[in-house]
Amino acid sequence: MSPNLSLVHEQKKFMWDGVLYGTHQEAVLAAEAYQKNNFEVFMSEDDGKVLLYTRKVIQEVVVPAH
Repeated sequence: MSPNLSLVHEQKKFMWDGVLYGTHQEAVLAAEAYQKNNFEVFMSEDDGKVLLYTRKVIQEVVVPAH
């Protein structure tokens, strides 16, 4: 199995987190942890494994003063 490293879902680019989760519950727990850290999560199943794709939600842009 060779999952895509990235995919576009609802016109947003997501990156695979690199883990093949054996159960849906394991993936849900990991997804919750990502969401607590301001990530959007897309879950996909492939060949009996669950994959998580994430993208960071930008809350604030800080521009340093020169």
